[in-house]
Amino acid sequence: MRTEQSSANRELSGLTASVSAIQESITEMRKGNDELKQRITDAQSKLQAIAQDVRGLKVAGTKKAAAQRKQAASVPPFIIDAIDLWDDAVYVAVSQNGQAAFLREGEQQSGWQVVHIDRLKGQVAFRGPEGQDYSTSIRR
Repeated sequence: MRTEQSSANRELSGLTASVSAIQESITEMRKGNDELKQRITDAQSKLQAIAQDVRGLKVAGTKKAAAQRKQAASVPPFIIDAIDLWDDAVYVAVSQNGQAAFLREGEQQSGWQVVHIDRLKGQVAFRGPEGQDYSTSIRR
């Protein structure tokens, strides 16, 4: 019986050592999982920050493109030649690419609408296709 008890004690000692080794492995795995979770959380935070920066760049790019378009079209693409009066109607004469046009208030040329013609002061005002205003005086 003592021999069997001694044999059983050795087996129990071996099993106890194995259980301790398993518990240590589980503890190390938990630490590794916690570290991995932290790395994933950090990576997600960085990814969200990058996504926000990209959105900001897209908005800034759109605003910059819109500003450039307005600046590019701040002057009409035609030449204002004269202000004329025919049959009690006031016209502004414009030329573009060798073609002349006679416009009254409200009419358009190349997307630019004649807003106002003051024949006595020699002034004419236009509104561009993007809402920009342009006015000039004509020499007599």
